[in-house]
Amino acid sequence: MIDLPEPPDHLGEHGAKLWRSVLEDWDISTGDALAILAVACSACDEMHEAAAIIKEHGIALATRTGGLKTNPACAVERSARAAMLRALSQLNLRDDEKPKIGRPVTRI
Repeated sequence: MIDLPEPPDHLGEHGAKLWRSVLEDWDISTGDALAILAVACSACDEMHEAAAIIKEHGIALATRTGGLKTNPACAVERSARAAMLRALSQLNLRDDEKPKIGRPVTRI
């Protein structure tokens, strides 16, 4: 059995889970790839932290004047999700033998 690198200390629960999941399924051993994975995992933690804030306070917050404004955590969650997906895509984690998601395209 191959010893997998432990998640970096700064990762939270969700980031560490993603770290372990990716390394269990894919052969990632170069320093550059591990650094990219660490970025994806940090973004994963940030995304989940923002989601928890949104869950607690909602997507809209009351202003002093009685209006509503978007919870700033919504932008943080969206940005973190994009960063996570961007970093994971840089790792090129593809398995062409796995079935494609969705229905096949049919032409008439």
